[in-house]
Amino acid sequence: MTIAKNIERIKSAIWDAATAHGRDPNAVTLVAASKTVAPIDIQAAIDMGLRTFGENRVQEAAYKWPELREANPEIELHLIGPLQSNKVRQAV
Repeated sequence: MTIAKNIERIKSAIWDAATAHGRDPNAVTLVAASKTVAPIDIQAAIDMGLRTFGENRVQEAAYKWPELREANPEIELHLIGPLQSNKVRQAV
């Protein structure tokens, strides 16, 4: 399945679940976990409208996100999962 089809399938599921429970689907934020995903595929997701991403490895984020964020300054990037104390300074 392509990135575009996956994103559309997930957005549709969010819409259905939110409306079924009386919530505004637009108030739900889709956070795309980009662990092990190549920068070119992340850019494809950005081009599809995703704006919030999560990484769980500081080293991986440091490698791939500087250029992506420079090209897409509106992106929100979150650290997900546990953080080793020796990685805190780099994460901040």
